[in-house]
Amino acid sequence: MKTVMKELRKRLLDSDTTVVYYTLLVLDSVMKNCSTDVHSEVLSKEFMNLIKEVIVSAKVPTSEDDTSIRPHHMPHPLQNLK
Repeated sequence: MKTVMKELRKRLLDSDTTVVYYTLLVLDSVMKNCSTDVHSEVLSKEFMNLIKEVIVSAKVPTSEDDTSIRPHHMPHPLQNLK
């Protein structure tokens, strides 16, 4: 488990936002499918601070058609609101 958490941490700090995005998807799956030991590790103060750092440092799109922070195959979240 320690190795998995170490790799997740490493990938959450990656400069490629696509890597970070997919790491968050993996983390979501891990939380849904693993034991309470894993939950305790993910919910630790250290890991939560890392998640906070990722969120704070995230790029915010400047226009509706900006795709710089999401994989190209993902639609813009606001495109269906018109």
